[in-house]
Amino acid sequence: MPQTLSAQTEMIEECRQRYKDDPIELRKIDDFAHKYYQEIPRNAVRWYTKDSFLYRLLNEACRTGDIDQIYIFRNFISDFLQQLQELHSEFIDALCGITIKVHRGQAISSNELEHLRQKVGKLYSTNTFLLATDGIEAALAFSGIDSQHPQFESVLFEYTIDTTVKTKRPYADISHISSNKGEKELLFSMGTIFQIDSITQVPMDKETCKNMYWCVKLRLVNENDDVHLASKMGTFLQKIQHTPLLLTLGEIALIRSGVTNDFSKAERYYRLYLDEVMAANDKTDAKDLVRAHTSLAKVCEAKGDYAAAIEYYETVINICLKMSFSSSNREEDYRITKIKWAYNRIASVYQYKTIDYENVIETYRQLLQFLQEQQYFCSICIANTMNTIDGAHKKLTYNWSAALEFYRKAYALLIDNENCDRSRLDDAEEKIRHDQSRYPDILFFLFIFIWSHQRRGRGGVPLLAIETYCGRRRLLRIELCIAGHSIFISLSLNEYFRRIASKNKIEQKLT
Repeated sequence: MPQTLSAQTEMIEECRQRYKDDPIELRKIDDFAHKYYQEIPRNAVRWYTKDSFLYRLLNEACRTGDIDQIYIFRNFISDFLQQLQELHSEFIDALCGITIKVHRGQAISSNELEHLRQKVGKLYSTNTFLLATDGIEAALAFSGIDSQHPQFESVLFEYTIDTTVKTKRPYADISHISSNKGEKELLFSMGTIFQIDSITQVPMDKETCKNMYWCVKLRLVNENDDVHLASKMGTFLQKIQHTPLLLTLGEIALIRSGVTNDFSKAERYYRLYLDEVMAANDKTDAKDLVRAHTSLAKVCEAKGDYAAAIEYYETVINICLKMSFSSSNREEDYRITKIKWAYNRIASVYQYKTIDYENVIETYRQLLQFLQEQQYFCSICIANTMNTIDGAHKKLTYNWSAALEFYRKAYALLIDNENCDRSRLDDAEEKIRHDQSRYPDILFFLFIFIWSHQRRGRGGVPLLAIETYCGRRRLLRIELCIAGHSIFISLSLNEYFRRIASKNKIEQKLT
């Protein structure tokens, strides 16, 4: 990860803000800021093992999974993991396959202990960087065994480490560089996977059976030994290794926002990524840009900012249009698929969010034009798009004639396609016959309309168009021209005839 001055400043300022009322820690922060970034190479492990702000804040960020805090410490974590990986290689080479045991004492709640007891025989992953020592007495001192806190349980974790086990998470003996002199310490990376073999309660004094504590025995495992875990970890690692950090953080925040309904964090990381791309001004993977704009469109849509969502979807289309064209390349399938998806999302926003039916049809027309211009040889796909326009015309604008026109075009494409299912053609033929059978209905409604107006002495009204839509509702849509302006009337036929009958009854009473 590239080290930037802004990232260093951000981390130092966050630490100062957290300890603004603690002069002792503020002096430690100033000492770190002055010395750490001048070290060559930087000794991140030594600074981490100091009893200070860095150890507490970093562990807190990892333990709580606060991605904002983890991101603030990103440069230090990068240095830390790089140094630990180097130490791990030296440590494994020196031990030559020896099995060792180390311990860690901790006071945990009864609920946490019960959670661990239910995981006996199962895998357990650490969510923080973990320090362990080879001395049992030193470890028990941190378990709170002598304290009077009945709500906490004293626990001794015993880790068995077979150094022949291959693991993707580094660990190493850091005694020679640790700030805690006189102790043999092993440092494990967060995410190290163990198996819990047993949990038993034992007395510190076996003769008197006093000072009881829980002993949790774990052993280091190779995640590749578990086929299901190896598959999941392999997919996850492959994904994050080829994905920019800010996009990964944005995806994590977006998943969490589904629960919290707070999209601000996800939006912040995606915008930071785009700002970083703009600042770098170098060649960026088009798929990453598509992913960022797609996610921002989803965020804006969830927030109700539909104009911005449509703008991001349009940007996705523009990015994909600039991608190289190759009809035999999988990249082209990706490009076409993403453009179709973006057009469909725009149409969905217009139809269900902004209720702009004319733009629904216009969006689908643009998609149809794109598919035809790109010489996209999927006639079924193009026919489906035409069918969608057909449905939009009938259901949204009740433009029966335009709907029938697009459906006939779709039918023509389907009948020429050798791979098309015959049942689709039968359905298409039936639909055309059904739509054509509406002509008598239209003429009848036209006659009723003109007759009703003549009967009431209204005289002739210039009639531009009359259309019907027969589905779950029977609707009448009439376009009249009055004083040079087109006026649209759309109402159910039952309601139309009810109004005429009611008006006639009133006129009869008055006369």
